[in-house]
Amino acid sequence: MASSSSSSSVLVMFFLSTFVIISSMITVDAQRSHSNSHNISLDSSLSPNTNHSSWLSPSGRFAFGFYPQGNGFAVGIWLVNQPNQQVVVWTANRDDPPVSSNSSLTLKSDGMFLITDHGRHRREIPVANFSISAPNSVRSIAYFAASSPSPAISPPSSAAMLDSGNFVVYDNKSTVIWESFGFPTDTILGGQNLYAFNELVSSASISNHSSGRFWLKMQYDGNLVAYPVNSSRISENAYWSFGTADIGSNVMLRLNLSGFLVLLVNNTRYESRGVTMKSVTLANGSYHGQSGTVIHRATLDVDGIFRLYLHSNTSSRAVTVAWSALQNQCEVKGTCGLNSYCTILGNKPTAIVIRGL
Repeated sequence: MASSSSSSSVLVMFFLSTFVIISSMITVDAQRSHSNSHNISLDSSLSPNTNHSSWLSPSGRFAFGFYPQGNGFAVGIWLVNQPNQQVVVWTANRDDPPVSSNSSLTLKSDGMFLITDHGRHRREIPVANFSISAPNSVRSIAYFAASSPSPAISPPSSAAMLDSGNFVVYDNKSTVIWESFGFPTDTILGGQNLYAFNELVSSASISNHSSGRFWLKMQYDGNLVAYPVNSSRISENAYWSFGTADIGSNVMLRLNLSGFLVLLVNNTRYESRGVTMKSVTLANGSYHGQSGTVIHRATLDVDGIFRLYLHSNTSSRAVTVAWSALQNQCEVKGTCGLNSYCTILGNKPTAIVIRGL
């Protein structure tokens, strides 16, 4: 009986692991497919002071374009019609100052450019650069040539804001040559990966989406680790980790469309067992799902805590925290300043100053 029970447990774990891996990989083509009716053609433009300030995804769930920030506007992607606050999931050139209402954004054959006009000072800032020989000195969200092994890249033909939250640029064969999913800021969405050596950086505040005080790093050793920004990346400075430092180097964090937040490892050491990819589940948001829950979002929040959110597509637009890396804000290094310690008072972190130091 014990042997039968053990075999059943192994079988259940096998099927669960297989389901997570398959569901993590199956939606790649689906999220990139597009309808010509929603394509954005070359020379299309946006401006914050017109009725054309953003491009919507087919269902209207996501928008790409100008959103208010500070005393001006920023360019990014956000969830539409969210209660309580605007949920921005990606920001272009996030540490640049806000631009004025006289600015415009244009999709051109060599890139997507933000045109700013401050009286006599007119600037053209690349948001995405399609040029093969783009100079390293030019600030840009992406240089396609720098990351592509191909000696040539097809010129862009169109773009689209997808219902996955991914803004993509296509060539004339409908091949994706650039995508916002490749350059996350503080968030990954369902169907998006965080590859080794990449990181999420928290926003400065709820209303300011420039870089904040915390990093979440997908390290080369296979560990997912959170640090204060102004610290060296050594274990003593980490305030949270997944504890997978020995899992292998060829690893990525993925949030799939079913709500599983997983580490996927492609490592030859598993080949002897007939397995070339291993899945380690960090969080499972699927069992929280209700009819109408369509969007999963994992964000390194302003407070430095990594959380998995579920957004309902019902009329209530309810937002649920499905998982949180930490429950105690005081565990986040840097929450309180020097010569003080952190304590929770009234469910909020409070800095207690140490006198005499």
